[in-house]
Amino acid sequence: MDNFNEFYTRQPTNHHRELKWNFAMGTAIVSAKIPNSGKVYELVVSTYQMCILYLFNYNTELTIQEIAEHMGFDEETRKMNMQSLMTTKAKLITVENGKFKLNLKFMSPLRRVNFTVPMLEEAVKKERIKEDRSHAVEAALVRIMKSRKKMKFTDLRLEVVTLMQTFKPDDALIKKRIESLIEREYMERDKTDTAILIYKA
Repeated sequence: MDNFNEFYTRQPTNHHRELKWNFAMGTAIVSAKIPNSGKVYELVVSTYQMCILYLFNYNTELTIQEIAEHMGFDEETRKMNMQSLMTTKAKLITVENGKFKLNLKFMSPLRRVNFTVPMLEEAVKKERIKEDRSHAVEAALVRIMKSRKKMKFTDLRLEVVTLMQTFKPDDALIKKRIESLIEREYMERDKTDTAILIYKA
């Protein structure tokens, strides 16, 4: 990640672009040797699942709070990823006395086992919609400001809402995209009146 971040930011064409990592959409193949089975499995998991499993290289048991603390998960993400590793068809993790352990009796006739995250497709869909809307709002902001050069936020907000046909963006989204454009030097605030925005690029 560090290497790619450095490579990406060094490209002249990316000067005004923002690089974000979406770990919820990542996948990995983990080579896992379960001690009691004697077999080496290829586990197809999400990036989050991979990180959870990695914790068991160094811990025989963990509480849900310890896993959440290590991973920085919110409650929904924590539940979704833990449950997917504890399905009846492929129970890789067990829970005893409130503590989670690797299932040393895990067996599967398949060498490659897929652990699907419930509702992952829905989460990915929502994330893509969110990204698409952010890009649409930014495009509208740039289009309006390129033509007007200088506008008050209230007037700009009204024009953006009027311009958007597929959805109505809220103030929080518009403000967030304005801040992003300011950071990337597409716009700036008037030095005497911060409510006024000026187009730069």
